[in-house]
Amino acid sequence: MKTKVIAMYLPQYYVIEENSKFWGEGFTDWVGVKKAQPFLDNQIQPRVPLNNNYYDLSDPNVLRWQAKIAKEHGVYGFGMYHYWFNNKQNLLTKPSENLLLNKDINMPFFFAWDNCSWKRTWSKIPGNDWAPIIDENNRPKLENGKEVLVEFKLGNKNDWKKHFDYLLPFFQDERYIKINNKPLFFVFHCSKGILDMASYFDELAKNAGFDGILISFNKSPKIICNKAKSMFTYEPTYCLYGLAKISRYVWFKITKKISHIKSYDWAWKLILRHAKHNNRKKIFD
Repeated sequence: MKTKVIAMYLPQYYVIEENSKFWGEGFTDWVGVKKAQPFLDNQIQPRVPLNNNYYDLSDPNVLRWQAKIAKEHGVYGFGMYHYWFNNKQNLLTKPSENLLLNKDINMPFFFAWDNCSWKRTWSKIPGNDWAPIIDENNRPKLENGKEVLVEFKLGNKNDWKKHFDYLLPFFQDERYIKINNKPLFFVFHCSKGILDMASYFDELAKNAGFDGILISFNKSPKIICNKAKSMFTYEPTYCLYGLAKISRYVWFKITKKISHIKSYDWAWKLILRHAKHNNRKKIFD
């Protein structure tokens, strides 16, 4: 079977009201990109996009262009980050909604649900990592130094139904990635409640004409959901964990001195070895 390359699609490159409130007017992840500083000798930072193209992901033409160049370089599809916190807050939806509305964009896709609260982890709050190039002197003060910016609430069946109803038009799109007529849906954080929701989603998917839903959970040294039928490994976290307690942000937001540094070549060799060992299991690498 030919390997399908999926590019994970982070929608943090356009302005939303919440990010402006939390981090300063007009904030996007381009702020961190522009302020990046070299950490290693001969490291080129900040990286400047070709032709200074600091694009705005609210523009569907940007997604159209990205899909075109991705296809030209062998990328099969996009894994769109999904930020459904609760029935009242579903953020950073513009790129995926633009994809749904513009059927001419030839790009298979699925959702990866980052189901957790947004906290002010880019701050000096004890116990949290602090990224000074983002946080220093440019964020608005929130009431009582509020740590939780947007709260994730799993809710109950009524809430899960509303969430599924939002997702259904995407699942029904012919470009949405399905395996054996089951929409693929990544979930980053597993729990008993999430497993109950997954069973309900499976029931709702069957009612909608699918053969169920394939929900894949994040497999890492800290999070192992034994009852899950499918798992995925999130790179490069799992292959670096324990090496130097490096988070996934180490490649582009260095905030502390670390004792070990490995190359991407090293990481990819480990990833490929892991994939070969799990080639008969439902594990996405």
